[in-house]
Amino acid sequence: FGYKIEKVPAACFEISGDVARHATIAVMSIWNSMVGVLMSVSRGKDWALFSK
Repeated sequence: FGYKIEKVPAACFEISGDVARHATIAVMSIWNSMVGVLMSVSRGKDWALFSK
């Protein structure tokens, strides 16, 4: 198509350990919340949570 794609240096993708830790904690928290909702729905409770 004639588009030129420039290489991005690897240094642009480096993140600090603190940022990585915070991102991991956020993902784990969201995962745990979703598992809790799905477990509740699978028991036949709180279909309102599932439909939100």
